Amino acid sequence: MAGNGKGGKFKTIIIAVLGVILAVGVSVAGTLWFLGETSFGGGSGNSQEQSEAHTPASYFELADPLVVSVSGNQQRYLQLHLAFVMRGHDVSEALERHRATVRSRLRGLLQRQSFKQLRTREGKQALLEDMRDAVNAVLKAENASSIERVLFTNFVMQ
Repeated sequence: MAGNGKGGKFKTIIIAVLGVILAVGVSVAGTLWFLGETSFGGGSGNSQEQSEAHTPASYFELADPLVVSVSGNQQRYLQLHLAFVMRGHDVSEALERHRATVRSRLRGLLQRQSFKQLRTREGKQALLEDMRDAVNAVLKAENASSIERVLFTNFVMQ
């Protein structure tokens, strides 16, 4: 009987070890298959088309923050650091050349905002879109290409 108990334990250990090895093998094979499909273009053939279609973004950051007072029940201030995203064309030179006009338009737009509206996610998103449109209007008037979007690199309200 002692031999049967020992043999049963040994079989259980071997089955457990084989199960672990099988699980690790399946995990590694699944990972390699997944990475091969998405990262290395194995099988689909679309990765070359996707890489040709994707154009890296470039950024132009305003050096000085925009500081304005916003409407509310009491005196409130808004300080923004901004960056502009460009894709496929670099309008940094045009943004630098017309920096004063861009800052003036953005400052006017910011002064019309309400503190209550800017506290919401939707208000901030609408502001970003309005700022993009204002910058693109300046660039269009100067026959320059447009920016893709505006980013807040710092947003402070008090």
